[in-house]
Amino acid sequence: MNIQKRFSKKFLWVLCILIVVITNIMAPVVAYLVFQIRAFMKLRGGRRIFAAVPMLFMIPIFVISIEALFKGSNMWPIFLILASPIACLWLWIAFKYQRA
Repeated sequence: MNIQKRFSKKFLWVLCILIVVITNIMAPVVAYLVFQIRAFMKLRGGRRIFAAVPMLFMIPIFVISIEALFKGSNMWPIFLILASPIACLWLWIAFKYQRA
């Protein structure tokens, strides 16, 4: 009985840590998608074109990542994890320097 309690507590602890780590690692990917949608809804003119530039490299990265996921690679999200913060920074600049 005591072994089962330890196992279940340990399992829940590991599961919680895993959820927190995955959520924090994938947060920039989700943030990028939200920022990109918001940029197309809010920005106009040259700012919208400026905000569309990250899509030039993010769409191929999404395609490569999905292809690697279907091939069973365990490193499939690595390009998304590395490129999403750069795209988020680009979109943040587009929002920060928009005209009032």
